[in-house]
Amino acid sequence: MPDVEKQLKLLSDVSAVIEGFRKEKRLADKSFTVFTALKNETKEVGTHTTFLYEILRPDGEHGMGSTFLKSFIREVMHIEVHSDSRLDLKRQYCIPKKRNGVSGLIDLVVCVDNMIYPIEVKIFAPDQPKQVERYFEFAKEQNSKCKNALPDRVYYLTLDGHRPESMGNL
Repeated sequence: MPDVEKQLKLLSDVSAVIEGFRKEKRLADKSFTVFTALKNETKEVGTHTTFLYEILRPDGEHGMGSTFLKSFIREVMHIEVHSDSRLDLKRQYCIPKKRNGVSGLIDLVVCVDNMIYPIEVKIFAPDQPKQVERYFEFAKEQNSKCKNALPDRVYYLTLDGHRPESMGNL
């Protein structure tokens, strides 16, 4: 059974950090983001996911190697990264169809030493039926093959820290 309380705490912590930045910077318009400046506030896949992917990928144009990905894994995902950890990042990761005929397209997948961590980015789009459950089950299945597997989890990034619409039995 996943540690849902830890996942909820993570979402709450991320929201608190964002609110802290807003107060610290004393932004007059609390809705300002890099995406509002570009007039693309609502395009999850075309903007938000693409932006995250570009700044997090070790071979990105930023030239910083794995620095941003390591920081994201440590600070946002709360996963320990060692100097010899194998890291990878995938975008629009397709999970295969199961007996029920339902597949999925995970926005981002972070891999740390063969463990996979799905990340779903939600701006305004509604969840697909059992979307988070499917991603969780996929991660659970993949990670069960790993020695010393950590608890399975799905990261759900939103503007306001809200929970998935349906978490089923999770």
